[in-house]
Amino acid sequence: MLKFTCKDTFFNLPDEAAERIIHQNCECCFTCEAKDKRELIKMIVDHATEDHGLEDRRLAPAVLMERVESHIVEE
Repeated sequence: MLKFTCKDTFFNLPDEAAERIIHQNCECCFTCEAKDKRELIKMIVDHATEDHGLEDRRLAPAVLMERVESHIVEE
């Protein structure tokens, strides 16, 4: 099972990513779990869109993947 904890994922972003995230938050309490990475990434992008104001969902993986990957753990 893979688990993602948002916490500071969408905070203090590099310039390119910061242009795509409207609501940066250093204490976001969102977490999600999934059996496979594709399903988990979909949940993360949904969260980024709904709660952090991600402008273009198609750009999320390219712009944010390194940051997101560092917050995914396998349990």
